[in-house]
Amino acid sequence: MRRALLICLLGGCAGAPPLPTEFELAHEKEARGDDDGALLLYRTVRAACERPGAQPLPKDDCALALVREAQFHEKHHRWREAFETWKKVPERSSDRRKSSRALVRAAVVAADELGDEPTAEALAWRTVEKWPDEVPADDALALAVRLGKKRDARALIKTLDALYPRVATLDLGDNVLWERAELLRTTSTRPACTSSATTRWEARSLQRRRAARSAMPRPLATLCRTRHWVAETSTGAAT
Repeated sequence: MRRALLICLLGGCAGAPPLPTEFELAHEKEARGDDDGALLLYRTVRAACERPGAQPLPKDDCALALVREAQFHEKHHRWREAFETWKKVPERSSDRRKSSRALVRAAVVAADELGDEPTAEALAWRTVEKWPDEVPADDALALAVRLGKKRDARALIKTLDALYPRVATLDLGDNVLWERAELLRTTSTRPACTSSATTRWEARSLQRRRAARSAMPRPLATLCRTRHWVAETSTGAAT
């Protein structure tokens, strides 16, 4: 009996409950309000992932540990640490959406908390270029436009012109059209070929909206027409 117990302790017994993972232990500490203890466990996972020759953990857990660490830094307003940690997520993640969301978050922290708008704008455009088919690319585009129009609205319009053919078939393409139309509507900067270029962009945008509305149930289509009427009327008046 004693020998069987020793074997069980050293080698593990069939049916014995598995030991809790670092993530489970960290969640328990979070529930008890022990943020420092939870953060230490996430950093333990991160250190293991960063060892030379370390294999990626299942379920993208190396990236998840970084995400949780970055969120803790934000919670405690450690913005520089949060920024640096968010930037590391794409290096460890195999998930495109998680990677793009992390890079957008790094850009937002850089712009709104660190006051580093050039870095934020560069990260936002990197997200748009690398993951244009992911949902976070929409947020990245909005941030890039918000920062870029303060710096050089004319250059931003040219950037959007160059981007659109590469994303025209994606959902992001509609956002590019919208952002460009808003730039022309709200700024005094217009390209030399305003009339022909603006007409093409607006016609394409209107065509896509009408096609989308035609596939909607009638009440929803009516609501969309109501919401877009002001924008379409204002754009038409501007040209």
